[in-house]
Amino acid sequence: MKKYDIRKQPGLSALLFALITVLIFSSCRVKEKALNAEEQEQLLRKELGISSQTKWSHEMINQIQYYDEEGRLIDEKWYNPNGVVVTRRVLGYNENSGLLDSTIWYKGEDILRSRYRYSYYADGNLAQEIWLTPLDEVQTKSVYRYEDGKLVEMIKFDKADNLISTSLYTYDRDNLVLFLERDRRDILINRLIYEYDRNDNLLEERWQNDEGEVRTRRVYTYENGVRNSKTEYRFGEFVHRAVYEYDENGLISREVWFNEQDEQIFENLYTYEYGES
Repeated sequence: MKKYDIRKQPGLSALLFALITVLIFSSCRVKEKALNAEEQEQLLRKELGISSQTKWSHEMINQIQYYDEEGRLIDEKWYNPNGVVVTRRVLGYNENSGLLDSTIWYKGEDILRSRYRYSYYADGNLAQEIWLTPLDEVQTKSVYRYEDGKLVEMIKFDKADNLISTSLYTYDRDNLVLFLERDRRDILINRLIYEYDRNDNLLEERWQNDEGEVRTRRVYTYENGVRNSKTEYRFGEFVHRAVYEYDENGLISREVWFNEQDEQIFENLYTYEYGES
């Protein structure tokens, strides 16, 4: 499911500002890092007391995400048109670090598909992600490196510790502006360029091949600081345009896709359950 930028939601600026201020100044001895979009989304879910989000497609449940009292995703299920769970992901956390593991099941939750294990540096940044087979054998291992609190490099290895790929991240201030991925032969296999407006709203993403040709392009628009559409192109050809609507809490409530003739071709609706306050 496409993530929306929770930082841009209307009516929530004062709430988020107050909460983030408390986090920043709760300890004068520790330099707090800025919350990313997922952390801010988690914070909002916690404050609103959201226990689940349901995604409806063609009046049928497509996905349900469940959250704990801290607003963290702990379980998500994908359904087929017959209402049967086809894939399930369960997430576990370590209170002292963060996401500890995730397990993926499929075919009615009966067959274990894979597991992921995570470890962290002392400052809370993700250090390693290990992908395990159903037999708990290492499939791949990703190692992360940071500078000034920003992710700058991710190196992926196979089960024999042979290099698979190296990814590099470049920033302009706090905004990620360039992502490069090279394979073990140092051949560029992915280049992703990001552009922002003066308010740090993401305006455009461009995926290029090693020749500089744009393979995929996504363009975002905003209204009063809130993202309201995403248009995707592939090799210069229009693919679809998605338009977003939000409820009074700033949570996504509707996502509508249009074709090049501006005809509606798809719709997702989102509903929420709230726990006890």
